[in-house]
Amino acid sequence: MKGQSFFMVFLENGNNPTRRHSTLDDAENEAKRLTELTGNKSWVLCSIKSISVPQKYTIEDCRPDSYDIPF
Repeated sequence: MKGQSFFMVFLENGNNPTRRHSTLDDAENEAKRLTELTGNKSWVLCSIKSISVPQKYTIEDCRPDSYDIPF
């Protein structure tokens, strides 16, 4: 079962990521904006799996299909 992938930006010495970006380009643009604004390094994070409990556990692979992720 395939879940919906998304991206987030983690900013060094910043708050925890809270905004989901639906595309890698949107997340990269936000990472660039935050790095330029703060001078801190940023990372673009990608969802890998989601886990929920409607029937014990439901595990979905959330890796995006269109990106070459080595895991």
